[in-house]
Amino acid sequence: MKKYTANEIMAEMNDKQIFVRKDYTYIEYVEQLIKFQQFAAELFVGGDNAQSIRMSEVVSRCETIAREYNLYYNPKITTGIKAMKLINKEISVAMAGKCGEDRVANTYQYVKRPDARFYRNVYINDGVDETELDTVVLTKNGFIILEIKNAKDDITLAADGRILFNNSTCYHDISIGDKMDKKRRLLRSRLEKEFKKHCIDKPIIIDGLLVFSTPTGVRINIHDQYKKENYCFRGSLFNRIDGYDSNIEYSVDELDVLDEVLQHIETEQKRFLLKYNPEEIKIAFAEAFETLAKSSIEEKNDAIKISSINKHNLQRISRIKSVAAFAVASIGIISGVGLGMASRINKINL
Repeated sequence: MKKYTANEIMAEMNDKQIFVRKDYTYIEYVEQLIKFQQFAAELFVGGDNAQSIRMSEVVSRCETIAREYNLYYNPKITTGIKAMKLINKEISVAMAGKCGEDRVANTYQYVKRPDARFYRNVYINDGVDETELDTVVLTKNGFIILEIKNAKDDITLAADGRILFNNSTCYHDISIGDKMDKKRRLLRSRLEKEFKKHCIDKPIIIDGLLVFSTPTGVRINIHDQYKKENYCFRGSLFNRIDGYDSNIEYSVDELDVLDEVLQHIETEQKRFLLKYNPEEIKIAFAEAFETLAKSSIEEKNDAIKISSINKHNLQRISRIKSVAAFAVASIGIISGVGLGMASRINKINL
């Protein structure tokens, strides 16, 4: 591990514009989480593979190093690991939703009708209520609100409108019907103003569609006990859009005006305050890394000192062995000479 102080790490994160604000749109927030993950991976793992390293792997690496240096219960380390685990959880939740929406968005290319236009993450606020629409589809026959649900288990649309997966845990406590009614109401309210402003004297047709997005190769069943909202899987979404029809039809000019309106609304994405203080997360992360890096370098220096001492001791032992060997050899020679002389003296006496 390279030695960086906490202040150096904080300065680098600020230079890279990582969590320098407290409010973000959903898309901006996901980008910030990924930037934090990549920065952490570069510090703890390094190399060209940092972009492919997940935050969970960074946490695991940090815990391993902490145990190796007997620092796992150090307050700065535990606080830093807790901060990284929070970021990891946020990434998991955000990416699950984003992956589901991205899989659905990938199917838009298969829609054949030329009048279909798509607007993602549309935020609407009438001063009292607010809502975010995953996708709004504009066609010459009206508007379709897509409510995208990421799913990998069987889904039950309960009689009271709750969406259950595995027939037990619910996405939300409120009825999906109430939720979709609110989305349709707020979109209609906003469009009524725009229709009046641009002198479009035609009815506003708005429909809703639940789209269940499953990972590739995963098949699930939908048990619909509610029967008040239309739904489909992402694989059949393009057919539903191609076949969408109503008793009204907007002209090409009107579609161009409505396209501009929705593009403008699309840019009005809601900024939300984070539920945690990003500055505290950054500080905790930086101090944990500084503590581990310092211990790593100290251990390395200790190892060098020990190696030097051991080398010196080995040299001394080698010299002692050499002296001892010489002494033993000398004694042997002297003993041999003495025995030879004694033997000759004995022969003379005889």
